[in-house]
Amino acid sequence: MVTYLDLINDARGRQKETPMSSSTAQGTGGEALAAIQATNKVLNYIRRNSVDLDITDKVSTITTVSGTATLTSPVGNDAWSPNLINRIVLDKSNGSYVDIPQVDLERAKELEDGLTTNDSPLFFYVNQGVVKLIPTPNAAYTLQVFYQTLLTRITGSNITDTVLLPEDFHEIMVDGIFAELRRAKGDTEWPAYWSLFEKSLSSGYIRNKYGLKKRGKRLFRMRASRDRNL
Repeated sequence: MVTYLDLINDARGRQKETPMSSSTAQGTGGEALAAIQATNKVLNYIRRNSVDLDITDKVSTITTVSGTATLTSPVGNDAWSPNLINRIVLDKSNGSYVDIPQVDLERAKELEDGLTTNDSPLFFYVNQGVVKLIPTPNAAYTLQVFYQTLLTRITGSNITDTVLLPEDFHEIMVDGIFAELRRAKGDTEWPAYWSLFEKSLSSGYIRNKYGLKKRGKRLFRMRASRDRNL
């Protein structure tokens, strides 16, 4: 799997600098800090400009625990932010799928007062960063959770994590990291490199939104919805 350190070293290779090891990248030296800052600027830029695209979409299979209303997020690269959950679907044992709608906090409290017997989950809500089901499950149910992953801030401790963005955005990230590393070196031509990164990113967005890969995703979703009676 491609890591953020791999992308940094690709960018360093463009300026004929030796690759950083994981220990060097996790240190406090100037090169490590410049690499981390460059990566975070690129990630933030991509995040701000991709809110209407699905490059950070994820689907995780979650199994409920009998007697427990709270859903636990996957860990690591698959972790979710509760406020970025788009949809939860109950995967029934007979091969059908049923949406579990989200309700606001006020409605959730009304439902909790009325649905006091543990049973198959019918609703979910988010409160203070916690995802809860109503009613509390009475068995182990399989849920499909559709959400957006967080593009977490890169630090020395997670610089060797797997890159969350799709593979066709990796080279684009290298363009941006390279531009930022040139800026850190005092290269007066760095804006031209950043402009190339922006152009590459625009092309990546267009491919994601209108290209064959995007249409393939949409076709799959349409077929999945049809087959699952959604």
